Amino acid sequence: MDISHNPGTERFAVHLAGGEAYVSYHQKGKVMDIVSTWVPPEHRRLGIGEKLVIYALNHAQANEYKVIPTCPFVPGVIDAHPEYETLVAD
Repeated sequence: MDISHNPGTERFAVHLAGGEAYVSYHQKGKVMDIVSTWVPPEHRRLGIGEKLVIYALNHAQANEYKVIPTCPFVPGVIDAHPEYETLVAD
C-alpha cells in the first residue's frame, strides 16, 4: 500500500479504486491531534484504516510528537498496538 503524507492538507492518504482513504490531523507544535479516519465503504474491514493510523503513529514517533487520539477509531488501534501508548498526550 502506497501511503502518502501531505503536510499542507494535514493528511496521510492512499488512493483506492473507490476513492481516497485517509487519516487527517491537526499539528500543534510537537502535538499531532488525529481527528478523523476515512475509508470508502467498499474498502472497509480490510485493515486499511488501521494501516493508515499506524503510519501516522510511526510518523509521530519518528518526529518525537505526542498524539491526541480525537478520532474514535484511533484508541482501538493503540489498544491493539500498546507500543504506541507512550505517544498519547497527557
